[in-house]
Amino acid sequence: MRGFLVGVGLFGRQAELDVLGGCLDAAASGVAQVVLCGGEPGIGKTRLSEGAVTMARERGFVTAWGRSAESDGAPPCWPWRQVLRELAAGDGGKAATALGVAGELALVAPEAFPDVCVDPVDLDDDPERRFRVFDAVTRFLVDRAANAGLVVVLDDLHRADAASVLLLRHLARHPGSAPLLALATYRSTEPGLRSQLTGLLREPGTSRLDLRGLDRAAVARIVDESAGRPVSKAAVDRLHAHTGGNPFFVGELARGVAAAPEPGPSAAPNPVPGTVRDAIRDRLAALTDGCQELVRVASVLGRDFAPEVVARVVGRPLPQCLDDWDEAVSSGLVTVEPVGGHHFTHALVAEAVEADLSTVERTALHRAAALAVEALAVDLAPHLADLARHWARVADPDGPAHAAAWAHRAGDEAMFRLSYEEAARLYRQALTYHELDDRSRFAVLIALARALRQAVDLPAAFEACGQAVRIANGLNSPELCAEAAIVLEPTTVAPLDAELYSWLTHAADALDPTPTPPLASLRARVLAGLARCAVYLDDLDRATAAGAEALAIAANGNDPTASAAALRARHAVCVGADGVDERDVLADRMLELADRANSAASRILGYSWRVDVRFARGDLNGVAADLENLDWWVRQAGGPTARWHLTRYRAALAQARGAFQQAVELADEAFDAVAPLGYPAAFPVRMALLLTVDHHRGIDPVAPYVQACLTAGPGGTATPGHGFRIMDYLCPAMVLQSAGYLDAAAAKFRALGPVPTWRVPPFHQLVLYAFGIMIGVRIDERDAVAELRDLLAPFRGHHVVSGTVVEHYCGPVELYLGVAARHLGDLDAAAEDLSAAVRASQAAGAAPHLVEARTELATVLVRRGDPAGARALASQAIRDADALGMAPWRSRLARLVHDPRAAAGELTPREHEVAAAVGRGLTNRQIAVELYLSERTAQNHVQHILSKLGFTSRSQIATWIADPAHGRLRDLSTGEE
Repeated sequence: MRGFLVGVGLFGRQAELDVLGGCLDAAASGVAQVVLCGGEPGIGKTRLSEGAVTMARERGFVTAWGRSAESDGAPPCWPWRQVLRELAAGDGGKAATALGVAGELALVAPEAFPDVCVDPVDLDDDPERRFRVFDAVTRFLVDRAANAGLVVVLDDLHRADAASVLLLRHLARHPGSAPLLALATYRSTEPGLRSQLTGLLREPGTSRLDLRGLDRAAVARIVDESAGRPVSKAAVDRLHAHTGGNPFFVGELARGVAAAPEPGPSAAPNPVPGTVRDAIRDRLAALTDGCQELVRVASVLGRDFAPEVVARVVGRPLPQCLDDWDEAVSSGLVTVEPVGGHHFTHALVAEAVEADLSTVERTALHRAAALAVEALAVDLAPHLADLARHWARVADPDGPAHAAAWAHRAGDEAMFRLSYEEAARLYRQALTYHELDDRSRFAVLIALARALRQAVDLPAAFEACGQAVRIANGLNSPELCAEAAIVLEPTTVAPLDAELYSWLTHAADALDPTPTPPLASLRARVLAGLARCAVYLDDLDRATAAGAEALAIAANGNDPTASAAALRARHAVCVGADGVDERDVLADRMLELADRANSAASRILGYSWRVDVRFARGDLNGVAADLENLDWWVRQAGGPTARWHLTRYRAALAQARGAFQQAVELADEAFDAVAPLGYPAAFPVRMALLLTVDHHRGIDPVAPYVQACLTAGPGGTATPGHGFRIMDYLCPAMVLQSAGYLDAAAAKFRALGPVPTWRVPPFHQLVLYAFGIMIGVRIDERDAVAELRDLLAPFRGHHVVSGTVVEHYCGPVELYLGVAARHLGDLDAAAEDLSAAVRASQAAGAAPHLVEARTELATVLVRRGDPAGARALASQAIRDADALGMAPWRSRLARLVHDPRAAAGELTPREHEVAAAVGRGLTNRQIAVELYLSERTAQNHVQHILSKLGFTSRSQIATWIADPAHGRLRDLSTGEE
């Protein structure tokens, strides 16, 4: 095989074949490969893929081929459907059953698994069904590849639905160590595929192969072989220049050269047809009338077509068409494959033939094709989108109504097959017809909003819902308003949530306040949605009232969906630190409901709530036990979001116990599970855990996430204390103060305004109070520290975590109360709280926080005049700090053991600057001028230094700072000098 494969018409592609041969070698060694082969139409992508398949079969690989339809009428996941149909033959079906994936595969390729019954699912109860289907397909492919290796070709990926591309990306992300090569071809000239290909190319083991035009030598060889004789150099040069070396164009135009008589010595150069369409038109004109008729009808059906449908359209029995089909095959316009059936040799052939049809002729053929499919199909499901396409091109009065109905049905089929993006396209197609009445249009809009929600296109989903709400209002139907309002959920995006809140409020006000079933369930779901939305919009009074009413209505009914919605609403209301006990009860109720309704989603939710409660109580052993239950259900029924929650819980538990490296690895794993989905919380959740780990293990001031916080500046103008914006400021400020960038941390902290103006999201209440204290202590915001201490004090006995889906564990509340009290000079209260923090951390098994609490308590003991007690406590903690790798804390503890009084007098970097200025004999006014402070601030710093060091005069500060061991000290929280 040197440069061409005569059997498949492949010329001049030896370099590309060598690349694919290398990919086959890598796959055979157990390194799965995904190759994206792109180029313009006719460049030879399919031919090259056929060459790769030939090589693979020669090496013993199993192969399977799926081609996307060139029209919009293909069933969902059509290329994968063909692949699975081929692989399920023989013992493939039994293998799928043995793997336990036959049910999922039947959703993609029902005809490949005819004995498997697939029931419709409520995507609200099982939102991650598609992930499990993708995972099942991947497992099946890996199993089929295990013995001899497997090559899967997905031809014309640019025409595939979005679900097919996403499934390929899932395979690329989770290929295992199988001898597997997936080769996907696409037209690089097609718009809209670039972003999806970019995501694919980021996956490990994925490579790109771009095809260019053939060189002149390869073009000459094609022309000579086509003509059966050498062709003049001038003709080859013209052909090469005219086609750019595009193999299909060369082949078509070369037929004209071959058909010309052999020139004599004085004859003109061989002619070259003007265009490819001219060449195809000439070829078609040379056929008999009967054959031309079949080819013209087939072009309306698409590149792949059923001969029996063509026969019905032309009104001839199929046997009478066979000779004409043989003629079409002989002409090179049509090919026949044992498995793939009839299709045009290239999509450009079908396009060229259809383009020559008149508008009247094309319209009549689409109508006849639609009627033929309706009459012949035993099961219309695979043909619904095709019927919608045909009727959309029918100009008579029946066309739009039929097209809208078929498009709606096709969208429903796509949703059932979990092809959400294709469903959205079909629903949008149905909405283009003005003949839809308002109720029909409402139904399509609701279906569209659900499809867009599943496809995570929230702005478009809200737009569709908004249109549905306006139609419902025009119809004066509270029930339709309610149905539209409950399609979507809060997003944490304020403008979207405000719009949803208005819909839910209107629906709640319009519905009968004392309804009977089923309207009672509808009202309960509206109120539940209203409660959750109100929480995100900081309207806790409305949230509490709506959630309570929803729970009461659901308790009197027997609708599991309404009951689950009401429980979620009440849970959202009580995610604050004062709602731990009630959340524990709600977790039990959700698990009881899951048992009654046999709902995996409710079980996952119930166990997640339990884990949150265990964290909030510092019961880390209980967390570990409940994670085992959660793990089982996530493995049975979970998708990427559920796995993300599970893995981040495991990361938080590892961090709480001091297994820092494991925590970081789990945090990365959790992030990788949802990052490709664009989940907005994925990045901040990972950063929160890394910050907590670095707080104990040591932070790198030049780490990318630290620099990102630094270069972002103070964040612009903030609405003081506004809800979620607090996290946008406090969390980066916490990072910056830990890394020693105190000025930048102070800018973010102060941008929030006075603490009394803060409106803290209830589920982050304790975390943000604790962070605020730590930042306030470092930047010496005494008033803020005192106010935050008062806010945190009622929650003694709690542990600092978020109220729902815990991101990280921050230790007992008393740890932060003790640090605040020490900074404020209330040493007795500090000792009491820090002693309680030591006991709570020890009881929880939170080893890092035990080290931290003992370090802080030892510092307080020194300042209370008990250096011996401080040294003993520090000596005890330093061994644990060593074992855990807590370098900054180990350094601080070593100083407490060596010189308790000096270590207890730890100064902030600013205080060190002031102390150094005092040592040089500067007055408060001179210090203020040198350090750009007010004189009052300089005076306060001096007083803090005297208090921390236990001194009574400025001369003692000067003597202390003169000691090199103290003068070098820069940032004791990081252990750096």
